[in-house]
Amino acid sequence: MPNPLSLPKALRFLPFFLFLMPAAVTSAQAMTSTITCHCFQDRSYDPNSPAAADAYFLASAQNTLLAAVFERSKREVVMAKQTGTSNEDLWIAYRAAALSSLEPRALLQERRRAAHWSQVLEKHAIDLAIPPVEARDGWDEVLARAIIDQVLLEQGLADAATLRALREAGCDPQQTILAVFIAQASGRPATAVYFQAREGNRPWGQLLAEAGLADNLGTVVQQRVDPTRNPPAGKF
Repeated sequence: MPNPLSLPKALRFLPFFLFLMPAAVTSAQAMTSTITCHCFQDRSYDPNSPAAADAYFLASAQNTLLAAVFERSKREVVMAKQTGTSNEDLWIAYRAAALSSLEPRALLQERRRAAHWSQVLEKHAIDLAIPPVEARDGWDEVLARAIIDQVLLEQGLADAATLRALREAGCDPQQTILAVFIAQASGRPATAVYFQAREGNRPWGQLLAEAGLADNLGTVVQQRVDPTRNPPAGKF
């Protein structure tokens, strides 16, 4: 066996490099797994396991609404989330792009270099056409919630009193969207839908099934959206 010290310098470290390769591959796989964590094992309602697909239904309803309102492909929305873009950033970027001549991707790139969205919006003088939002900790999340509520109002899917009641009850944006569409289909108050889901009496999947939406939720969301109801592009 040749003496390692007699080998060329580049080859002396080859065994060590080969030893590290599996660890590097494992690390890369772990990173990829983290990025692509928006995949769902259960994507349909199962009466034997009524809550199994709840996470999928909540995410899918929001993704479909976001894509339909701003006339983007749902694949684009899902891919953006899989690469680490948050729900909040997508709502703000798409709304800002729709009301300006800028592209969502360019706005998202600027946001990554800014402390918060207000800096990007002020730089381009973009008016999001929503009620004033007080700047405080978590401002981006509050801003995104205001955009979602405004979209639901503009689309005629809920009234201000309902949205305020859901917000005060602790209903998050994804739950609000699903509650509103179930309420529309079932004729029940959206707050009653949410309380049933929150108290565990009815999983979201079961509520969708009872409203006839478990098998066609995406289609219903798309049919109920009219992009022309968005406010026209404008500046401050």
